[in-house]
Amino acid sequence: MIRRVAYFGVLAGLVVAVCVGCDSAERGEKVDESLTWEDAKATTQDVMKEIADLVPADVVVGVEHQESGRLFSCDPVGHRWKGVATVTIQPGTDIDAVVREIEQAFNDDSRFEMSSRTDGGGAYELHLTSSESAEGYLVGELGEETIQIDGGSACFVLPDDVYPGGKF
Repeated sequence: MIRRVAYFGVLAGLVVAVCVGCDSAERGEKVDESLTWEDAKATTQDVMKEIADLVPADVVVGVEHQESGRLFSCDPVGHRWKGVATVTIQPGTDIDAVVREIEQAFNDDSRFEMSSRTDGGGAYELHLTSSESAEGYLVGELGEETIQIDGGSACFVLPDDVYPGGKF
């Protein structure tokens, strides 16, 4: 039951992460018209890897970076690339402590504003958001032995000949 509650807590957090920056036009954020979807994806994946690399090596069983993600609208003409990475850890590892260590590592990082919360299942979640582009990351427990990192890129404009559906 706890695992199910934690799963739904992370799922609710994912919905929040997917919507980060969705109201970018209302906040006065601009779409980066010089940013390609490929560069947006690469930058987001690099930060997700940076976050995964902060998990202490002695507790890591494996890391999976999904190669493709999806595009979501972030403004009337802009899109944001969204992807996921998972870190499988040793049984018995205190995931909340690991997420708090990641938070400490970003404490002096001027790229992101941080917020945190405890989800409905009691798991600690970290949210990193760029104040310049609304690029965002949600880090939290997916299950007893898994940390999930959800990433969303800065807002960009797709070329006219690229359909935003499917995997990117």
